[in-house]
Amino acid sequence: MRNFISILLVIALFTSCSLFRSKKTIDNKFSVITNYISEEERDYKFEILSSSITDTLISYEDKSIIIGMFQNFRTASDRGFELFADAIIDNFEVIYEDTIFTHDYYDLYFIGEDLERAALFKTELLLPKPQLVWSKWGHGILELFRSEDRNKFFFTTALHKGIRGSFPLIMDTKLFFFIREQEHIKNINSFGNIMNITGNWEDSTFITLYSTLDSMLTSTIYQRQFNYNVEGDLINTSERIFELVKDGIPVPKFSNINPVSYDLRYKLSPFKTDSSLVLNIIDELNGTKIFISELYGEIKENDWNSTNDFLFIVVHSNLDSTDLLVVNLREMKLVRQFSGPGEKNFIIVGNLLIFDDGYKENSRIIIYRYRKDKIYSEIKVAGGCGINNIPQANKIF
Repeated sequence: MRNFISILLVIALFTSCSLFRSKKTIDNKFSVITNYISEEERDYKFEILSSSITDTLISYEDKSIIIGMFQNFRTASDRGFELFADAIIDNFEVIYEDTIFTHDYYDLYFIGEDLERAALFKTELLLPKPQLVWSKWGHGILELFRSEDRNKFFFTTALHKGIRGSFPLIMDTKLFFFIREQEHIKNINSFGNIMNITGNWEDSTFITLYSTLDSMLTSTIYQRQFNYNVEGDLINTSERIFELVKDGIPVPKFSNINPVSYDLRYKLSPFKTDSSLVLNIIDELNGTKIFISELYGEIKENDWNSTNDFLFIVVHSNLDSTDLLVVNLREMKLVRQFSGPGEKNFIIVGNLLIFDDGYKENSRIIIYRYRKDKIYSEIKVAGGCGINNIPQANKIF
């Protein structure tokens, strides 16, 4: 009996570590898939993976290995990135019931300088290498606006930005649109000479706001709003009238402050004293308020990651001092504080925090693994670059 049990244990151990060949993935589960150039290489890598990670492993078809079983695409994509970033695998995609999807860590579009004007660039996130996408003589990019899934984009351009008389002036302003998969950039509107312009995504609608002087009555200012759908089609327009003496110059502005986490558990609770800004976080589940940090300035922007366990806050005090705070909500502690010049604009892609650092010709983009508290890479372009614009740059053409 004892010998029989021993034989079963040996068989079980062999089965758990041996190469399981399959032409079918696990039903109703997302997984990471990594490919190799030969069956021999795959078999060799399978044995290495078996001893280095605890994920379920399946040898898939001829030259691939399937890693893990995950409930959703994002979790599988994040796991693939972590394995890649730690040099455990050198390529990956996401597979679901034999259908392969591009992972979430694909290219990043950003703004960099080309021939002394702000132009559109893109780079792979896994192995950053900037390449020029769009640059047009006489039209520098003012700002880039990306949809939440990073597949639809609008950007504004201008011939010149400066001051005429006592008023701000942006000359020959245009609005462009493109879809990532097609990368066919088209001019969808021209606003002429205006005073200011901005935009923002609200769910599946892109809104742009700009202000312009009346051509005859310079005491009258029009603020015009244009709404577009995800295909770049104009769906609505509206207009407000302001009197310069009474109302001043209207500055179009959207709030980037999101005080409550997406699962409604946490709440950012800032408190301003006479000389400082105190940052607290309320945990509604436990009914506690935790002190995080004390700084100087105003909150410019904040956001929560998709799993609601990290919070990112930008506090701006002056041109030469901006702080980007990384807060671990499960441990309720400040993990990292990036400080220095520049605007610290940021976006979150899975387990990556991507943000601007520096300004003008010294600006760059930092790619940071916030769960590991480790810089993954950086993006640089001669003349400067940024996620949405070239930070603090006056030159646009």
